[in-house]
Amino acid sequence: MGTHPHEVVETDEYYEEDAEAGPGVVWPDVSQPVEETTAPVETSSKKRGDAEKRAAFSRLASSRASAAMDAMRLLGHLANPTQYVWDEAQEATLFDALEMGVKALRRSFEDARRGIAKNGKHLSLRV
Repeated sequence: MGTHPHEVVETDEYYEEDAEAGPGVVWPDVSQPVEETTAPVETSSKKRGDAEKRAAFSRLASSRASAAMDAMRLLGHLANPTQYVWDEAQEATLFDALEMGVKALRRSFEDARRGIAKNGKHLSLRV
């Protein structure tokens, strides 16, 4: 058990790499690319403490958000009419796909907050 007063604990001992960090997380600056580093993995125990999970979340969120923002910046280059030609249907398809991706991301965080894991397993809240 960690030191956080409200923990989300999976009932069947299944642990995700990208566990929800919870309140009080200070988000890193994602405007600059961050290199992903490999943290040493403790082999003696499956369970990680809250501090370890928070650090992993911050490290991965920073790196992955930076990569997503870079990809969107590159998509923005396609809006150059001197280099590319597109129609309204292609533009709508692009934005629909991006919006669906953001909605799916938001839903995964909301599901985790409600106690439903990505794989459909239910979580229990220990207070």
